[in-house]
Amino acid sequence: MGKYRYLAKNIGLLALSNFATKILSFFLVPLYTAVLSTTDYGIYDLFYTTVGVLLPILTLNIQEGVLRYALDKEFDKDAVVTVGFRYLLMGTLIVSVGLLINYVFSMNDLLVQYGIYFWLIFVVQALSGMVTFYTRGIGRISDLSITSVITSAVTITLNIVFLLVFEWGLIGYFLANILGPLAQCVYLIFRGQMLQRTHWLKPYSAESRLLVVYSLPLIANSLAWWVNNSSDRYIVIFFCGIAANGIYSVASK
Repeated sequence: MGKYRYLAKNIGLLALSNFATKILSFFLVPLYTAVLSTTDYGIYDLFYTTVGVLLPILTLNIQEGVLRYALDKEFDKDAVVTVGFRYLLMGTLIVSVGLLINYVFSMNDLLVQYGIYFWLIFVVQALSGMVTFYTRGIGRISDLSITSVITSAVTITLNIVFLLVFEWGLIGYFLANILGPLAQCVYLIFRGQMLQRTHWLKPYSAESRLLVVYSLPLIANSLAWWVNNSSDRYIVIFFCGIAANGIYSVASK
């Protein structure tokens, strides 16, 4: 009976946190559309869509391996955390080099203008994926549920402050939606003692190989989900422009 009670409790916590997150976000759509232009919203959506396809490729989808081996009670959790952070750092360095090259040669004006926010989105989304998957793997479902509500509250509060009080427009929207998930990451990192478990100088060669071998085939799965859910944004931008993508993104909510 204990296992069924545990399962029912986790389902209830996740359902409650997901519902609270989505309903709060839904009611704030009128605020976003009143303050942001369709072009602003289109840029924001384009950045998040692009990060979504880069993440599994540049980090080798290591979060999947983190989840798999965090669930294994006999596997070294220090190795899981350390290997996960290493591949996040690797992906971040690649993005940093790409953005630097773009800045020098001005290949994309949007990335020149908002490159720092693109970089922050990538870092926070990569960190969020790894941290939440590890937290789920070690069974801290209640922490995940609590932080989902915290993330929504921080994001919504900062959006109101940055958009209505400070009137920062797109930059404020970027910052609010970066700092919200970052708050969740910080909380879960400390709750899971992930900093204490990270040992940069230890090789963990065998463990790293296991995580990568598990994660690599799942890159195709992540990309397939991305194609299903997000690739249409690029088609809209190509034929109708980035402002139309903003309208399409808001309508999809």
